Amino acid sequence: LGSKLFDGRSGAVFDTPAYAGEICHVRVDYAEDAPPCSCGGEGYLGGLSSGRGVVPAALRKAAADPRAFEASLCCSKFGASQTQITNEDHIVHEALDADRWALSLIRDSIRPLARALWMCVSCAGVQRIVLVGGFATALGDVYLDMLNEELRVATDFGLFEAAAEGLVVLGDNQDVASLVGAHLCTRQRSG
Repeated sequence: LGSKLFDGRSGAVFDTPAYAGEICHVRVDYAEDAPPCSCGGEGYLGGLSSGRGVVPAALRKAAADPRAFEASLCCSKFGASQTQITNEDHIVHEALDADRWALSLIRDSIRPLARALWMCVSCAGVQRIVLVGGFATALGDVYLDMLNEELRVATDFGLFEAAAEGLVVLGDNQDVASLVGAHLCTRQRSG
């Protein structure tokens, strides 16, 4: 997970100080057994809500309730095991087939992201969130609908209803999104 703020009128990229956009390293889970992030930190948003964070969560969920896992499409239809689950081969297909086990897993991963995004929206007046990345775009409307539901749960403040319409959209499922952002940043800095 990463984030960047752009001014839609000027194209300005807000990327200073150095930690600007490092939303994935915000700690959102303070439990003693909080899941690790790939950077080594624990309880970080990236370790919980990113596509790469969903796989370890799936493994933990499968181990915690083997019966429910064995009844899931992830296991019964797509051939996952309690030690071998992937997004590409199992979780995405299962969720698109509306399997309760996968949808519950994904909702649990989306919940901290929705809270963090709402914080960004309310603090900075963000008017559009464009999600990119393989996991979210592979799930498409399934992911987008869940995220919008969790954003509504994250706040009951009346102004959100007006802000929510069209707030979150899916970007292209391409690996070039970070290159486009780097180009815009370079263009802004060079004047």
